[in-house]
Amino acid sequence: MKKGPTVVVGMSGGVNSSVAAYLLKKQGYNVIGLFMKNWDEKNEDGICTATEDYRDVVKVANELDIPYYSINFEADYMERVFKHVVRGHLEGKNPSIDVRCNQEVKFGLFKKYAKQLGADYIATGHYAKISVVDNDIKLMTGADQNEQTYFLSMLKKEQLENVIFPLSGLARWEIRELAIGAKLATAAKTDSDGLCYIGEQEFNQFIRDFVEQEEGAIIYEQETIGKHDGLAFYKIGSSYEFMTGESSSRLTVIEKNYSNNALIVSENHNHPQLFVTEAWINHISLFSHVDKTFDSLICHAKTGYRKPNIRVTISPQNERTHIMFDEPVRALLPGQHIALYSGFECIGGAVIG
Repeated sequence: MKKGPTVVVGMSGGVNSSVAAYLLKKQGYNVIGLFMKNWDEKNEDGICTATEDYRDVVKVANELDIPYYSINFEADYMERVFKHVVRGHLEGKNPSIDVRCNQEVKFGLFKKYAKQLGADYIATGHYAKISVVDNDIKLMTGADQNEQTYFLSMLKKEQLENVIFPLSGLARWEIRELAIGAKLATAAKTDSDGLCYIGEQEFNQFIRDFVEQEEGAIIYEQETIGKHDGLAFYKIGSSYEFMTGESSSRLTVIEKNYSNNALIVSENHNHPQLFVTEAWINHISLFSHVDKTFDSLICHAKTGYRKPNIRVTISPQNERTHIMFDEPVRALLPGQHIALYSGFECIGGAVIG
């Protein structure tokens, strides 16, 4: 018998989404689990990892006595997320696949499908919080030190309507204890990093199986020391093992020269060329109280997940928007996403031009 409002929970087969569903049922919601298959990947035994994850969703749903469904978004994910991000990397940009996935899939296609299941709300296992003040939705940081508003900051305000983040006030260890206490099947499972997550490896390395690149020179101190296998496979600011003669050296990429197809490297991981104090913003998205016609905006910015907040000044100049950092930022790349904050409130996000 239907108890309260219906909430469709995005269940990944991980402990976070399992506890999210558990908490919502305890709170009296009519909970429905929905598993999204976004990517077809097999483990070392040749078994599709999505199949394994879905089995865990089924186990938890049965333990909680809630209905569950599965939806395949592979084709949409490939066209609207993966290809978009790959194209960016081929153009020398550094877009976030998780930010894009949240925009297009989790709070787009998923939300639309959840409504077809009768959802009044959707819920995910993100470490974030939604606060409503005077009918105005505010995105707030979660309690866990690894809170995830960075990945949500490019959403439109309407995408946050009727969204619940059940884990907003909990730390990871508390979530794990709840799962153990409730004897959920996923209690001992490794933490999930999101429904769109495709692996621990750097995205530049992941795309090796999907794109072709031309070899080019590796330049160290203005001399060619070897060949790289494609500029798209390397990220400025990251370090890699390069063959230099008969031995290998760990060197940091400080520049990608597209006109000469050359990779410029250095032994200095913190080479001065990697640091900037200002940049141009290609796109800015604000969903909070900030007037979008502002002359100057002083706030804080996070240039990457788990990166520290830095005070910034954002100033529109003619048809472009300029951002000035109060301290040097390392490896700020074109196409990179930054999240903007006012205290504990995430007020939006931007893309570096």
